[in-house]
Amino acid sequence: MNIYQDFLALEELQFLTGRKQKKTIIEQLNRMGIPFVKNGNGFPIVRRDYASQAKTKKQESANEHNWIPNVLRTV
Repeated sequence: MNIYQDFLALEELQFLTGRKQKKTIIEQLNRMGIPFVKNGNGFPIVRRDYASQAKTKKQESANEHNWIPNVLRTV
């Protein structure tokens, strides 16, 4: 088992966030709600399954509620 396959590479983080600098990558990950930890150099480490879980949680929460706008409700 290669542990490096469990984490996003720096290039993948840059693509995911659209940022190149360490500070701006971290800020964008926080905005996106993707959990991470910092390594010894201060770079964010993101597990692959955390990135996919963040997306599915947002989708689930949107679909979870059976909310209907008042405009579409029939009385």
